[in-house]
Amino acid sequence: MIARLALLRSLLAFARNRMPACALFVCVSIAMPCFGQPETPIAAEGELQIDILPRFVSKFRERAWVPVDVIVTNNKQDISGVLEVTLLELDEPRSPIYRVPVESPKGSRKRFRAYCNFGAASSMNVMLYSGRRRALPDPLKLNLSPIDGNDVLALVLDDEPADYGFLYNAVQRVSPGLGFHREGMGTSELRQLPEYPQCYDPYTMIILGRINPNEVPPRQQELVRRYIEHGGVVVLCVGENAARLRGTWVEELAGVRIGDVVPGNELAFARSVFNGERMQGAREGKSIVYSAITPSDECYVQDLGGDAGTAVLATARSIGSGHVVTIAVDAAGKALHETNGFIELWSSLIDLREEASEPHYDAASWQAANTLPTAAGIRVYPRSSVMIYLGLYFAIGIVGNWIFWSLLRRREMAWVTLVFVSFAFTAYALVYGTAGRAKATEISQIEVLRVPLESPTAKLRSTVGIVAARSSRYTLTFTHAYPLVQDIEARSMIMGTPQRSSIMGRVNAFQFVQGPDSIVNNFSVGASEMRIVQVESEIASPGTIDGALVWDANGIHGDLVNNTGLTVRNPFLLVNGTRSPLRVDGNRWNAAFSNEEIGSRDALLSAADRNLLMSYGYYGGNLLDTNRLREAYMEDLFASERNSAFPDERVGPYVCGWIDQKPYRSLDIGEPANERIYATLLVADVTIATGEGAAPRRVELEADVPFAQRKGQFDPSFNYGGDSLRYSISGGEPIAIQIEIPRQCLAHADSVLEVDVYSGMVGGEQADVVYYPKGTDESWAAEHRGETVNAGKDGQNVRVTTYTIDDWASRMNPQTLQIDGEVAIPGIDPKSQYARVDVRARLLVPQTEAYGGVWKKWQS
Repeated sequence: MIARLALLRSLLAFARNRMPACALFVCVSIAMPCFGQPETPIAAEGELQIDILPRFVSKFRERAWVPVDVIVTNNKQDISGVLEVTLLELDEPRSPIYRVPVESPKGSRKRFRAYCNFGAASSMNVMLYSGRRRALPDPLKLNLSPIDGNDVLALVLDDEPADYGFLYNAVQRVSPGLGFHREGMGTSELRQLPEYPQCYDPYTMIILGRINPNEVPPRQQELVRRYIEHGGVVVLCVGENAARLRGTWVEELAGVRIGDVVPGNELAFARSVFNGERMQGAREGKSIVYSAITPSDECYVQDLGGDAGTAVLATARSIGSGHVVTIAVDAAGKALHETNGFIELWSSLIDLREEASEPHYDAASWQAANTLPTAAGIRVYPRSSVMIYLGLYFAIGIVGNWIFWSLLRRREMAWVTLVFVSFAFTAYALVYGTAGRAKATEISQIEVLRVPLESPTAKLRSTVGIVAARSSRYTLTFTHAYPLVQDIEARSMIMGTPQRSSIMGRVNAFQFVQGPDSIVNNFSVGASEMRIVQVESEIASPGTIDGALVWDANGIHGDLVNNTGLTVRNPFLLVNGTRSPLRVDGNRWNAAFSNEEIGSRDALLSAADRNLLMSYGYYGGNLLDTNRLREAYMEDLFASERNSAFPDERVGPYVCGWIDQKPYRSLDIGEPANERIYATLLVADVTIATGEGAAPRRVELEADVPFAQRKGQFDPSFNYGGDSLRYSISGGEPIAIQIEIPRQCLAHADSVLEVDVYSGMVGGEQADVVYYPKGTDESWAAEHRGETVNAGKDGQNVRVTTYTIDDWASRMNPQTLQIDGEVAIPGIDPKSQYARVDVRARLLVPQTEAYGGVWKKWQS
């Protein structure tokens, strides 16, 4: 190609001097074949190679942020460019495209990392660029497949992670249907731990064993603590590792004093920590070692029935919403690995993982994508209106005008009239055709400030909409550390419908360049178009909500103190799926709610009534009030993932409220912009101690029609007849319903399962729809049927009937963790009646201080 370009320059110079008329012909005839050829990569096969390390990308949860490590082996030439990761969904590229700067000298082998949110991607392509030129002939492709949501995923920091294979037995004890996955890293790899807190959230637990903890960088040490504060579980396996762990940051984190290594006999040690059948599997002739650990007063210890006071097998310390567990034996020595008590202990650690759900940020951001354009007050008329306008101009200004003056035999006047008609149509287009279009660049932002109990750092989730007065391309920079960005698809101003920005019908993908100063390139926004992104970052915590509440027979009561320095309007307590307003006296907030008010049937139905009206159809293209916008955003933030018409009872407990101040501004577009809408929601963790007589905690379950039977059913987001019921049912034709039990709830076999059946109107009357588990019939429904109440708009559109199942554990399939059942309209002709229905289910889990079932408070 270089030779062709040199020839082109020579011929052009000759053409200008001797034959100016042929210059254009020479340019086209030579340049077109030259530039029509595919770009030649800089390296041939074997000279340059990229490989994706399987760590992290082979075991990940859906919608999680995952580190992607790529090894570049360069035997060709010095390369200064970028590494590009493109995610594909059904072979269609998704936005954003992740980029990482690359400096690869000749003869080097270096690792580069990009942090990607796989979302629903099915594969990814990786390509290396030198400058703007491709370094390889073809991208490296990797298929992606997330693990099941209920599976156990452990990060094992140990030089021999294979020693933890025994955890499979602990997982199977919880349920035979669960999968177990572990990601192992040794001492030499600890500096490769992720640098973003979001990458730790998917792990059921983090295990530290035979490593040097001081090799963990300070940033990652802080992230491990933050993982605990947000509900994570960290386990220290001591034993022969006592010398490595003693005096380090992990010993301080655990709240114990690690003593000397003690030799012993497995059977004798088992007797000191277990009783009865829990000792089964202990071997008398096996020599073991364990470490003497002394808990602090804030710790719990295992309660597995051993000889009191002779030994401590395990301790647990609460930090924030999570736990740090210390076990006296290590994995390499295989002490107690085959005993029932040890497997039970590890099973309880799996159950310790925080059961509460985080707010549903993705659902709320999609809600904002539908509402922000309407609330911004900008409306672009559809393209059909342009065609109608031109058609009217042709019909009136030309055809009608010509016919009118022809009939009067004054055709020359048609030319004069056409001038006035043209001015009139032009004035109309200027006044009305551009009405509502953006006159300047604007930014609208809704954000969630997530404040944990005991952390100097808060999480900030911002949904940012950028409106451009004219088609523009921006470079975005970020105002807070460690930002991560997702594209929430460009939206036009016509009722929030997708606005495609490219000729091929896809939104133009922007490039998210990660590094010390992360930026976004090629962020294109069309004229009067809103493009929305979600930015995750971290900021210094403004403070905490101090104090503690008590939940006992009298309900929830106590005082809280707002030490954040923020003015919070109308704060409320979110627990058990209900929002209860707090009494405000300056920075002191008082809670006094009875058990009937917290999570009662009336409270839940009231929330359902509110959400049933928050359907997607009410926007209508009209200007949306900012207060309504905030309410819609908050409803989806705390709503069920399965059906946004209902609250998610697992979310919380939190203290929430809108902050009366300017937003934290997550990004900068590089030019002045007007702040159109801004709102910040405080979501702060709060401590609720459990007392005697406390009402049960409600845990929402997934209740759905099997995927194979969903053909013809209503979409969950479809609003019909004033309600959001998902399925249709005909008389005599029952619908199968599967209720999925989360892994964390398997330890609560003493809880009660409630099933709510929602049925809509039929011919002006409310249908009688019943539920019964598989293997039973309608007679079971009659015996276990509770009260029936009316819900929905004005309490008249929807009937709700509750069924209780005390023996749900025996009806659950241990392989799938599902309970099969049916809903039906009983005793009528199949064609005579039909109804719209929906099903919700929850566990009523007794609240105790048992701390996972095998733990008790340490008494020094």
